[in-house]
Amino acid sequence: MKYLLLAAFTLSLTACFNKTYEIKEFNSHMFSDDSSFIYSHLKCEGGAMQTDPYNSVDNEVFRCSDKTNTVYFEIESDGNNSEDLKSATVLWKDWYNELDPQESETQAKRYIAVFAKLYAKDHQVKLVESFIKKQNSNFKSKTYDITVKADKKDFYSVKTATVKFL
Repeated sequence: MKYLLLAAFTLSLTACFNKTYEIKEFNSHMFSDDSSFIYSHLKCEGGAMQTDPYNSVDNEVFRCSDKTNTVYFEIESDGNNSEDLKSATVLWKDWYNELDPQESETQAKRYIAVFAKLYAKDHQVKLVESFIKKQNSNFKSKTYDITVKADKKDFYSVKTATVKFL
């Protein structure tokens, strides 16, 4: 009986930490449209960077960060001068001994909310909650997959939400 309860608890705990949601409502995404949407909604207080579109070797990258550079949103094209997207990522470096942890969390919520609005329209709240609460989860659509992960480091935790386009 003791082992049965332990097994049931372990299964329920695993279910809480690794959830998969199906995305039914989605739009096509283009590099220029998504980078403009990100910039207009986040203002990129820490700076915005886009690689040279005339570089014939590398994929184009657009990166937007908050003023403290603890949260950033990055999208990458699938080939140079391509409007197709390869991936998009929001990363939050959540420092354990931060001077203003509420400001950092507020910025992270802003960035993940824009990410969710772009890529998980029918699961925006679930995606934001899993990101902020450090719950590993997956969101799947017909054209891309989203993975939310949290990793602990010595002085901070890293939370990422990543879209991989199929």
